[in-house]
Amino acid sequence: MNLLSLLATIAAFVVLPNAHALKPSKCGLLLTQPCLSTTDKRYDANFPNSFVMQNLSWKQYEGLWKVTATNFEGDGIPAQPQPHVPALNYQLLPYTRSEAVAFYNHTLDGSRMMTYGYYFYRPAPSSFCNQTFEPPFQNVIGSGFCGVNGFVSGKAHYGTTTNEKEGDLELFRSVESGALGRDVIDFDPPAKGSWIDSSTLWGSTTIDGVFSQTHSYVFLNNDTAFVSLSVIDLITSSRQANYVAKMTRMDDTEWIAAVEQTYNDYNILEEDKIPVPFEDFSMDPEWYPAEKEWCGGVGSDPACVESPFQEPDAKLKTGPLVGFVILGLALFCVPMYGLYRYQLGQQVRRIKTCFIQGIAKNINIAPTPGALTHEKLLEEFQHMDRDNGGTIEKAELKQWMDEGKVGKISDSDFNVLWSALDIDGSGSIDFVEFCTFLSGCGEAFDEVYNHQQTMSKEQKLKFASQRFSTRSLPNNVCISNDIEDNA
Repeated sequence: MNLLSLLATIAAFVVLPNAHALKPSKCGLLLTQPCLSTTDKRYDANFPNSFVMQNLSWKQYEGLWKVTATNFEGDGIPAQPQPHVPALNYQLLPYTRSEAVAFYNHTLDGSRMMTYGYYFYRPAPSSFCNQTFEPPFQNVIGSGFCGVNGFVSGKAHYGTTTNEKEGDLELFRSVESGALGRDVIDFDPPAKGSWIDSSTLWGSTTIDGVFSQTHSYVFLNNDTAFVSLSVIDLITSSRQANYVAKMTRMDDTEWIAAVEQTYNDYNILEEDKIPVPFEDFSMDPEWYPAEKEWCGGVGSDPACVESPFQEPDAKLKTGPLVGFVILGLALFCVPMYGLYRYQLGQQVRRIKTCFIQGIAKNINIAPTPGALTHEKLLEEFQHMDRDNGGTIEKAELKQWMDEGKVGKISDSDFNVLWSALDIDGSGSIDFVEFCTFLSGCGEAFDEVYNHQQTMSKEQKLKFASQRFSTRSLPNNVCISNDIEDNA
């Protein structure tokens, strides 16, 4: 088995079965790359999903508010009463629309936002009520009277924080309910809300092919804010409505009292009233989204929906990894290289002995190569130089090895021998290279010489006779004990 095969075998039986141990299990350790969560909070599973904890500006948004609004048509004139069409529900209202009062409860519960509100309209002016409208148009909703009774609708909005964890809002549902029944709009994609700075909240809502709406809240302080809204009709590509409003914070008692007072001021019929406080009514399942709707059904509450931002598999740091690889290679390869060098040394020693054995069949070997005369060395060199070209070619050396009473050697051993003889890599061996090689074969000379000294007279005669024989030896491989085999 050669060295490459040995390494492959060791890798197969030792390294590969334990490869799983090299796979890191957790990022951010001594030898692994930093976790993405250290620089990107989207990947931090422990980063809070709460609105307020992601952005403290939400603190000024939540609470109870009174909103006084001025509404305009798309062309900028004050909004006018519109004859009602029952099939359109809350879109056309036969009441005073230029001014409206709303009362909102903005509630933040961790990663969820719920906004509940009452939206009041005064009775329509007599100029509108004196008009005659043909069906299906009506100048009042329900059992009230035009110009006498006002109108109220309840509105609710539901949204969550996002997996980006920037403190942004995704509004996924809007509900309006009252005397005309209940309208539910699920936004896909969700409406967006983001803080531009610490006092400005900007949002947008789009229903493809129907309308696009933008609104902003500017907080002057913790108790006062201004709101603006603009609606674009995507069917006609024209501005549909605008409004500006002032928000004033109230405490619980003020807020409930103001709602009750507005019911009286606007002469809202008892059957059209929405219960106060609004939260009691909002918990009705027809209003409040079911848990499965919060958690991926319509909304995407990050508190209960798996984030797409997951830490990838841990990776080892490049520096330590390279260091461990180098250390591992050193611990593994240095002994293997030592073994390889030892085996190579043994191979070279065996080949040198084999080569000197071949020379010994033609000349008497001295204890050291230095004891051989120049003439004897030149004679043996010329014996190998079959074409008398002054150099020994590779084919000539191979022929000498095969026919020179040494016995055949393997191609691998022959190539090692040739590389050792052809010092300058020219492809041929001159006399200087030949002598230089022999000068490094001291141990081989000693081994062959000492063996010759122990041979009997009969063995020496047999050995000497091989110098003049032209018969090739059998195709045995030349090994370190060839001397004994030839005896």
